[in-house]
Amino acid sequence: MKNQRLFALLVGALLAARPVCAQLPARAAFASDEAAARHRTAFAAVVRKAGFRFPAAMFYKYRIDVTKEAALRRAGCDLRELDRRIRIDGPGGFQESSLFADLVVHGTVLSLVPDSSRSACYHSAYRVRVAETWQGRPADTLTVRLFSGPLGNSGNITFAEAPRIEVGEEAILHLRYVDFSENEEAKKLGLSLCTNNAAPGDCGLLLASPVRGEWVLDHYGQRPLAPLADLRRDLQRIAALLDKEHFYQKEF
Repeated sequence: MKNQRLFALLVGALLAARPVCAQLPARAAFASDEAAARHRTAFAAVVRKAGFRFPAAMFYKYRIDVTKEAALRRAGCDLRELDRRIRIDGPGGFQESSLFADLVVHGTVLSLVPDSSRSACYHSAYRVRVAETWQGRPADTLTVRLFSGPLGNSGNITFAEAPRIEVGEEAILHLRYVDFSENEEAKKLGLSLCTNNAAPGDCGLLLASPVRGEWVLDHYGQRPLAPLADLRRDLQRIAALLDKEHFYQKEF
């Protein structure tokens, strides 16, 4: 089961990541490829000095500022604990998922458009109306793509432990922009045979936590996690510490 979950997480990371062109401050922050390389190298040196086992390239990809380690721990994100178990469990906790998310929004699922094509990567496209944006740039509506959904004329594809949402549901969603370039890299490595049927700006789903009144439930929707107001405060604090919008302008 762990191997299956790890494979799903790896594929999810490849397919649900944000494209370089959509990383809003990325290229504009660097005058040249050499400047971009220097930034990556300086960040990698900071990660090595801190003694993390988690690859510096992955911290960099998700724009996780390790220099904020102590403040993030106080806010509920322990990078050392994450570093000890990332190779087995992957991201999953509510606060922790903010480290990997481009967007965290409070919204309502409006509609579903399925895609039963056998060649499609994403078999479900959910339209979400955004009430609040807790992390990332605000948006009125978003399209969230899931791998699960109808397959062919009569079948369905389902990832048992993958997050899922339903039409009409109100939830807190941790999202990453779909990465088209990494889908092509996955194909070259033989990790993906599907066609990326997302559109620019669409998101993959990292975590979905239902909202019931003033409470947020765990991602299984079975037990209260915390009051909505408390989680809003906590995640906005984490987002401010990460400051992903300016990650590429930071000096390391």
